[in-house]
Amino acid sequence: MEQYDKAIDGLAACIAALFDQAMLVAEDYWNFVNKMEGRQTGRDSKSSLQLSCQLKGNHIEAKWSGIKWYGQKASRYSLRVPIPKSKTTSSYAKNKLKEFAKEWEWEKVCEAEEKLTAIRRQQHHVVRAILLIKASKKLSESAPTIDSPDADFHEQEANISGEK
Repeated sequence: MEQYDKAIDGLAACIAALFDQAMLVAEDYWNFVNKMEGRQTGRDSKSSLQLSCQLKGNHIEAKWSGIKWYGQKASRYSLRVPIPKSKTTSSYAKNKLKEFAKEWEWEKVCEAEEKLTAIRRQQHHVVRAILLIKASKKLSESAPTIDSPDADFHEQEANISGEK
């Protein structure tokens, strides 16, 4: 069973490496936004997109949220709006991201989303591999081994043919 555990540990290391890549993408995006927002004047020119990355178990959650502002300028409050992601492509629709992105950040948003989509797809396959290995491990734990008396081929053959 040790080989299964080693395989799962190796795949978990792949997930950790993918998460590190996702964090680098998010950090690059946020550094760009902070740099550009420092040059902008007024709240209306600030970014209305938020990118967050979290690692929950073996699941990487790299998601975009939009920010909508409500109220008068003196007493405004923000509300985070979830942006739906396609389940089939593991990516966000460009038109949905464009609703919240400012013109000055659009290119960077597209670049970040392209990288994150690739990371999400890789993560999907690695997680599936972990699940398959866990299932295989469970099956091998319940299967008779060569050393067990139940695994004696000739004895099983004799029982099937009715001989004793």
